Amino acid sequence: MKSENSKAGCGDRFQGDKPLMLAIDTSTDIGTVGLGFSCYQCYESYFKIEKGHSGRLMPMIDSLFKKLFIAPEDIDLVVAGTGPGTFSGVKIGVTTAKSLAFGLSKGLVGICSLDIMAASVTRSCDLVISVMDARRDMLYAASYKPVAGMPEKVLGPVCLQVEEAAKAVLEPGCSEVFVVGSIQREFLDTLHGAGVSTINSREAAPGARDMFWAGRHAALSGLTDPCEVEPIYLKNPT
Repeated sequence: MKSENSKAGCGDRFQGDKPLMLAIDTSTDIGTVGLGFSCYQCYESYFKIEKGHSGRLMPMIDSLFKKLFIAPEDIDLVVAGTGPGTFSGVKIGVTTAKSLAFGLSKGLVGICSLDIMAASVTRSCDLVISVMDARRDMLYAASYKPVAGMPEKVLGPVCLQVEEAAKAVLEPGCSEVFVVGSIQREFLDTLHGAGVSTINSREAAPGARDMFWAGRHAALSGLTDPCEVEPIYLKNPT
């Protein structure tokens, strides 16, 4: 990967099958922005979320447009990670996405940030569980069944103590589980104790390239009204 974890080539004008989407997620400590037509035709960058990142987000988006020789008005859709996550991070990401969608007269799709991480799992398993650190010994969590290569939500999202979160999102009868996100040993041990025989796990944050599948599906379904997109807050700001 290049600096800031960028992917895909540039130099010539970025082209592909429409819709061309701008993706934004700032729900965790690692933010992401990307431009793409699909997870196979995309350019994404990651950056460390720090105090004052609201002033850094728009310049990064502007830099991405310039790097790929694309004018902002050329995009067809904005895709936003809606949380859960850090209160200020989710608020800034969703607000920025809405401002761009309204300002450019484009559609907007909101995706739960846990769904985004679940979409990155391609390994065969009975259940995918996305987890995100909610601080104070708590986790955000949701579980999914892999259906035709895409995650279909089973339970969640929830915000609970680590052990309680594991029990809440585990579907009975699952023997092989893939956990993605902010991995905690107590969470994995609780799954083992509940009878899960095989657990694979991977540390991850929401990535722009995994947002394009939902954006494309929503665009085909006509579900792109910016007024319908709201942040997901499962706990009070701290």
